[in-house]
Amino acid sequence: GIVQVSAQAGLDVVMIDVADEFVARGMAGIEKGFGRMVDKGRMEAADRDAALARISTGLTVEAGADAALFIEAAPESLDLKKDLLQRVSATLRDDAIIATNTSSLSVSAGMSKGLEM
Repeated sequence: GIVQVSAQAGLDVVMIDVADEFVARGMAGIEKGFGRMVDKGRMEAADRDAALARISTGLTVEAGADAALFIEAAPESLDLKKDLLQRVSATLRDDAIIATNTSSLSVSAGMSKGLEM
């Protein structure tokens, strides 16, 4: 959803996942979502095509190295998120904003356990 909304808003987006099958599944869901919007008349086909063209994909955090904003949406595992965010902070440009998307983990607890950016 984050990728779809961002691309629809006109932003260039890099969707990164750990395996081609997950990237393909994510893109299929985005295409389906945009397709429903076109079918319901809430989006023009040309706007769908333009939004899809703004999405690129990758399998490593280096694919998003030039990003101004990185939003992680990894599964709810503090160790997984900690590892990912540490790799991202070492890869992104210095002025990039790094955000986390979590519903059950305490970000401040993660910071106190050594999650440094």
